[in-house]
Parts: sequence; C-alpha cells; structure tokens
Amino acid sequence: MNKVKKIRIVSRNSPLSLIQVRELIAAFPVFDYELNAFSSFGDNNKQISLMEGIAADFFTRELDAALLNGEADISIHSAKDLPYPLPAGLDLFCLTEAADKTDSLVSKDGLGLAALPVGARVGTSSKTRKEELLKLRPDLQVVSIRGTIEERIAQVDSGFVDALVVATCALHRLGLSHRAAESLPFKTHPLQGNLAVVGRKGDAEWKDFFSLRDVRKAYGKVTLVGFGPGNADLLTLGGEKALQHADVIFHDDLLDKEFLNRYTAEKIYVGKRKDKHSHHQDDINELLYQAAVSGKNVVRLKGGDPMIFAHGREEIDFLL
Repeated sequence: MNKVKKIRIVSRNSPLSLIQVRELIAAFPVFDYELNAFSSFGDNNKQISLMEGIAADFFTRELDAALLNGEADISIHSAKDLPYPLPAGLDLFCLTEAADKTDSLVSKDGLGLAALPVGARVGTSSKTRKEELLKLRPDLQVVSIRGTIEERIAQVDSGFVDALVVATCALHRLGLSHRAAESLPFKTHPLQGNLAVVGRKGDAEWKDFFSLRDVRKAYGKVTLVGFGPGNADLLTLGGEKALQHADVIFHDDLLDKEFLNRYTAEKIYVGKRKDKHSHHQDDINELLYQAAVSGKNVVRLKGGDPMIFAHGREEIDFLL
C-alpha cells in the first residue's frame, strides 16, 4: 500500500474503548481516519447480568452490522469481547500484544483480598472471576455489577460494594493504576489485554496493512492427533508428519510410551485415569495455549478417538 486512504472506524463509545482506539492507531504508520463511536446493545442494557447466558455478540452486534452494511471499514474491540465464530463475512485482521493479562482488586481502603472483612461484598461482571474469588474466600458475597470501569469503581467509593475485581490493563489504560490494591492470582481470559481489529472478509488492502502488528504471525500451531487403538502402524501420515515437526508433545496414557522415543520433541504427560488426573482439563487447555503463543509447534496426542472419548472438542474451542 503506497498511500493509505482514509479509513472508517467504528467502536464503542466508553472512555476505555476510545482510549483503545487511540492506542491501536498509534501503533501504526500515520493514516487518516474517521471514527464513529456509539453504544452497543450490551452497553445499553446494563440490567442484564454477564454472569448469565448472554449472546456471543452482546458487545459487538451493532459494530458487526456497520461493517457488513459497508458503513465502516474496521471495528476495534477488546479481543475478549469478540464472538466466536465471527459472523459470516467478517475476518480478524489483527490481534495486538497484551501488556498485562492479570486481574486487580480495587477496594475502598486499599485492602487486599485476604484483609477484606468476613462476608465482604465484592463486585464482578464475570462468572469465572466469581469462581476464582470463592476458591480463595468462600465467605465473600459476590455481587454482579455492570457499567464502565469508572462506574464500577464509583460503586466501591459509594460503599455499595467493598471491593471490585477488574482487568489490570483497563486500569493502566485509564490512568487508574493507583486504585489497584493488589494483583490477583486468578486465571483470566486468554485474550484479556489484547486489542482486535475486525474487518470484512476479502478486504486484502486493510488486512495487509493491519497485519503489521498481528501477534498471531509469531504463534505456533497445535495439531490434535489421535493414536487410535494403540497400534503405531495405524497412525495417519498426517499425524506422523506433525509428530516429526513438533517442538512439544502433550500425551496421555493410552499409547505406547516406547513409540514416543523416536521423536525429538519435548514430551509432557497430561494423562488421566479414574480418580487420578495428572492435570485438570483447564490446566491442559492453558498449557496448549501458552506453548502455541510462544511460537512452538504443538501436538496433542491422544489415545483412542479424541473427539469421542476425550476432550478434543473442548480443547479446540479453547484454542480458537
């Protein structure tokens, strides 16, 4: 692209969303743009709890429509808000690097999680965060709250809740890092902190332009390989090729351990037997993801049929 034409951008109109637009634009060569920012269905319906089943496009529906109707060229999002799969006709042009994927606790008196009084009310908009909170402090009252980051923090200051769990990157972007009482040891969404650029499928010009900052170019690949009934002669040619080129192999019990010795890849055992699991499934998902985003070629090797007797579908959905 010799000369970048003006691009039409849509985004949500919260303070955080607008900062994210500026952050993304600053990461690219200078170009002219027109921004149309507005509220999404999710923004306009704060009475709906995010802890209940919501539509995948809860925060993106109107932005997706603007792209598909030709009213905009790209939309900019917090990547974790994207629906999967994207609506037909749309494509992910770019996924940016995430500076911080942690969660932080915001509390009125700067108290850490352990120091909160028994039965304290802690606000969150996430079912996962609720589960993480109750693992460490089962005595807490977890309250579902909605709104912008500023509106949620105001509920701490007003005394409606004693504390709040919020993405650390959101506090950084809003200049509110001083409100964090502590960083929390929680599992977070794999795309927390990443920004996403979505456009129309087939728009090669803009996809090529934004691919300059697409972190996925450095990602490795995960290949799911079934070992069948355990006979090495029945391994497919594709499976054999994947194993030969793997940097790391995550394997279970239902295969010949001697068979693995022919491959130079690192081997990590993640097998499960009745009442004896080497890893929880969530941990296996995270191990696969972290290996791939670090640039490694990964094979998830499963005995039997991985789509019937194992968690193949679950692992695929997590990675996608």
